[in-house]
Amino acid sequence: MPVIGFLLKLFPAVFWPVFLIQEWRQTGRWHWDRLAYSVGTGLVVVGFQALGAAHQAFTSYRYLLDRPVEIGSLAASVTAMIAHPHLFYAFGSIDVEAHGLAHGVGVFLTVTGVVAWLAVFYQQYRGRLELVPAVTYTLGILLLTTKVFSAQYLIWLAPLLAMRRGNGFLVASYALTSVGYPIGYAIPGMMPWVVYIFAARNLLLVAGLIALAVVSRSSVPAAPSTGKEHSL
Repeated sequence: MPVIGFLLKLFPAVFWPVFLIQEWRQTGRWHWDRLAYSVGTGLVVVGFQALGAAHQAFTSYRYLLDRPVEIGSLAASVTAMIAHPHLFYAFGSIDVEAHGLAHGVGVFLTVTGVVAWLAVFYQQYRGRLELVPAVTYTLGILLLTTKVFSAQYLIWLAPLLAMRRGNGFLVASYALTSVGYPIGYAIPGMMPWVVYIFAARNLLLVAGLIALAVVSRSSVPAAPSTGKEHSL
């Protein structure tokens, strides 16, 4: 499924390490062939773009690297909290800048997100995270540390949260997401306030994921059984 998701959109590739580790935990061996299949699928997608339109082969990656900070992102929220943000339209969305501060915050959060992903994968590898929490945190980190807050990913997160014990922070964050867009895009002159609505939403989302990590811990096997210990 993560491979099919990648064919439709690039971001599901963040789940590849999660499923690789989960398969190892269940079978006792690394399924590198499946990871190679996933990576190969990605290369085919890029290769197809290069053959069909060479000048657009890496458009998606350049978009992620070069685009400004979108109004709904955590980077925009942090910028709005410490400086007076300037809103402008680019890349098909309302974006935020503040004398280079937003870009710096965006880069910092991106690096933080990569480190957080590695921490999640390591905890899963050590047997301290089950599959559902690992996927939940991986997706939550994606939502909060990229330059663009893709609100549709909250729909992906909803069934995962339904499988765990939830909390009010996450429910409130979903509600503010539903409120923010109509206010900003339907009521003239309200867009400058939307960044603060989304800042509250992002704060609730962070608090919700932290609370979820605290209340949803459960014991899992410390390591996969390979059967070798019985042969000694």
